[in-house]
Amino acid sequence: MKRKKQSGMTLIEVLIASIILFMALGLVGVVYQQNFDTQRRTQQYLKEARVVQSLMAAIRFALQQGDTEGKLNMVGMPYSWKAELIEAKPEINSVSPETGLPESGSGKLHLFSIEVTNENTQHNFEFKQAVWLSNRV
Repeated sequence: MKRKKQSGMTLIEVLIASIILFMALGLVGVVYQQNFDTQRRTQQYLKEARVVQSLMAAIRFALQQGDTEGKLNMVGMPYSWKAELIEAKPEINSVSPETGLPESGSGKLHLFSIEVTNENTQHNFEFKQAVWLSNRV
């Protein structure tokens, strides 16, 4: 007696194929989720970098005006800052031909250490800022 050749797939073959399919879908989902998280973190980092850049520019302007502390509001977030003078060096205007020593100009380069605090999150960061200040002011 001859047996008929089976056509179609057995239950075991269907189970193995579906396991492989679900593993592939799971892998694609994990890769997609990691990519999404990376994009979100990158966007957050770029946003914070723009805020820090704006804060530094505003603080530099305030230092040039003679302020050493203040409060700023950037992107709806309140920040407070305080600057401490580290060092001030006179501007070298020229060199004396007789003595060979530098002659001071009309200003000084001030180096400040600045601490910035986000008042909502209490997140701090520090940086140094150099500012030219004229003696004539």
